[in-house]
Amino acid sequence: MKKYIYSLLAILTISLCSAQVVALSQAEYFWDTDPGEGNGTIITASDGSFNSAFEKIAISGLGAPSVGLHKFCVRVKDNLGVWSPVVTNVIIVESTTTPTPVSLIQAEYFWDADPGEGSATPLLAIDGNFNSAFEKVAVAGLNAPSVGFHKFSIRVKDNQGIWSPAFTNIVNVGATTSPIPVSLSQAEYFWDTDPGEGNAIPLLATDGNFNSAFEKVAVTGLNAPSTGMHKFSIRKKDNQGVWSPVFTNVVNVGSTTTPIPISLSQAEYFWDTDPGEGSGTAFLATDGNFDSAFEKIQKTAIPIVNPVGLHIFNVRVKDNSGVWSPVFKNAIFIETVLTNNTFTFSKVIVYPNPVKDILNLSFDKEITNVSILTLLGQEVLNKDINANEGTIDTSNLASGTYLVKVTSNDGIKTLKIIKE
Repeated sequence: MKKYIYSLLAILTISLCSAQVVALSQAEYFWDTDPGEGNGTIITASDGSFNSAFEKIAISGLGAPSVGLHKFCVRVKDNLGVWSPVVTNVIIVESTTTPTPVSLIQAEYFWDADPGEGSATPLLAIDGNFNSAFEKVAVAGLNAPSVGFHKFSIRVKDNQGIWSPAFTNIVNVGATTSPIPVSLSQAEYFWDTDPGEGNAIPLLATDGNFNSAFEKVAVTGLNAPSTGMHKFSIRKKDNQGVWSPVFTNVVNVGSTTTPIPISLSQAEYFWDTDPGEGSGTAFLATDGNFDSAFEKIQKTAIPIVNPVGLHIFNVRVKDNSGVWSPVFKNAIFIETVLTNNTFTFSKVIVYPNPVKDILNLSFDKEITNVSILTLLGQEVLNKDINANEGTIDTSNLASGTYLVKVTSNDGIKTLKIIKE
């Protein structure tokens, strides 16, 4: 019993012992004769350090011996100082020479019997010069032999004067004939039931003559059948007398009515607020009568609306069925309105114009406010001045044309500026 316990304790003691980690610490190689452990040519670890059991090794310049068969040997040492067995490979060392660049200098082809290297029909390089190892070749007129199966062969020669094997394909040479130009000679259409080739209603060529393979056809009055779904079919015949298949579309034929001619009977305009259809200020037709769908209208001395600023000018027309059109609108900016107390801004100065950033303003009287508007009347800048001179920063404005509205206690003046 005690002996069994002692044995069990011994096993547990061995199991609890820490295993030592194995790593490589050195590697070397040599040719043919072993110089002894540690005396070979050193090999380095690819990652710069031998620190694991498996390593990638790097070597530059193997110091190869003379030409012939040789043994190339490698061994490694672990972190316990133990060298591995020698791993050996037999290698044949050859003399090293600088390879000559390969390029093509000639290509040729022949049919069936080989006339001999250099005696066949020449092929040309696409770029005009055989100067690389791969070339695209071109040939015009293959001088094909008689009709039937033939061998078509190509070969090339390199810059060492060596011809390649012949590359051969079997080609079936067919009879050559001149194609007959195709043109159309007739076209026709029919509804629903096919009356037979040549018995349908003729279509005319737009240019008056069927003389090409593609034609535009014209037809007036399709003789449509009754109201409802119908098949509309077209076919054509070529100059060989062959009719094409029938091209068919399904058409929904609706009832036909005589359209009422449209003409205008009235036109009017108004400013800003719509007074209601027929209550605006009348326009006159230029020819004195509204009797067509398109009319030139005239109006002189349209009253300018008050006050100064942006206004909407509206126009609409009525047709002979009594239907008024939508209102056509234009935004108009009224710069000045003549009154009994007309004020003249003869000494308002705005500069520079065009302006890049700072716009300067001056007047012989006090300027109370300056605002800048788009041509559509939208205000984009506003500044109180309350002085005879002032400035306004336009650097944040997009390039374009703007309106500058200068306000004084005596009136308003609007000027145009260009922002660069």
